[in-house]
Amino acid sequence: MDEKEIKKVEDIFNYAFEQLYQKDKELLQNRTLHEDCINHRLAYYIERYLEPYDEKYKVDVQFNRNGENKKELPGNTKNKSGLVRPDIIVHTRMKKLENKYQNYIVIEAKKAKDSEEDEDLVKRFIESKEYKYKVGVTINYNKFNPIKATLYYRNSDNEIEKRDLEYSDM
Repeated sequence: MDEKEIKKVEDIFNYAFEQLYQKDKELLQNRTLHEDCINHRLAYYIERYLEPYDEKYKVDVQFNRNGENKKELPGNTKNKSGLVRPDIIVHTRMKKLENKYQNYIVIEAKKAKDSEEDEDLVKRFIESKEYKYKVGVTINYNKFNPIKATLYYRNSDNEIEKRDLEYSDM
C-alpha cells in the first residue's frame, strides 16, 4: 500500500472521528453503553465520507457472511470455532470489481483496552487469500482521550506494517 492510499484511509478516519466527537460526543462519554452503539455511528460517518468518492463501497456493522456462507477465519485467537463477525467492514456486497478491492477495510473496536485478539483478527483478514482486506484497523475508544486507532496494511515488501493514530479532543 503506498503513502497516498494510507493518507486516504487516515482521512476517512479523521473525518469519521471528528464527526463522531462533534455530533455524538455523549456516546463516547457514557461508559455503560455497549461499543456497538459507538460503532454504528462510526460506520455511518465512514459511509458518509465515502459516498461522494466511491459509491460502490458499503459500510456494514457485525457482517457475518461471505457471500452465501458464514464468514470464517480458521485459527484466529478471538473465536476458536473460526466463525467471525467483524465490528465494521467496508466492502462491496457480493460484487467483484475490476481494479478495486472487494474487501477494503476491516475494523475491530473496544471501549476499554487494546486487544491482541483484535490485532490478530485484522492481520489475518489482510493475509487471508479468501478475504484480502486492504486495511485492518483496531480502535480503542479510550475512556480518557485520545481515541486510538492502529492501521494495519501490507507494505511494498508485502509485509504487514502498522501505523498508530491518535484522535484527541477535536
